[in-house]
Amino acid sequence: MDQALLMSMPLFASLTTASAAGFIVITYEDLATQQGWPVGRLFRDDIFRLIFGGFSVIGSVGFTIINFSFLWGVGILMLGFVCAFILSFLLKSFVQWMAIVLIIISWLLQFFI
Repeated sequence: MDQALLMSMPLFASLTTASAAGFIVITYEDLATQQGWPVGRLFRDDIFRLIFGGFSVIGSVGFTIINFSFLWGVGILMLGFVCAFILSFLLKSFVQWMAIVLIIISWLLQFFI
């Protein structure tokens, strides 16, 4: 494996985490309504969903496409979606808190990696 790619694995993990958390923020309200789970006030707010959800997904995928390649960007997008789906069904209503924590952690990691 290429040395530069190996050094970028923590960055890829952070970008995938940001993408997954963004997908959770964007889709949680609809999923929770279908499943009968409670929805917090933040997750009903469109501005919160745009800023924290949309920008996390767009930013992580865009950064990957610009700095690595289109295929890596698509991979981050798909992996983030799958992780968000799995986390949502494993954690149910607790995934709201997990999404906020994951966004904060991934953003902090991206500054220090």
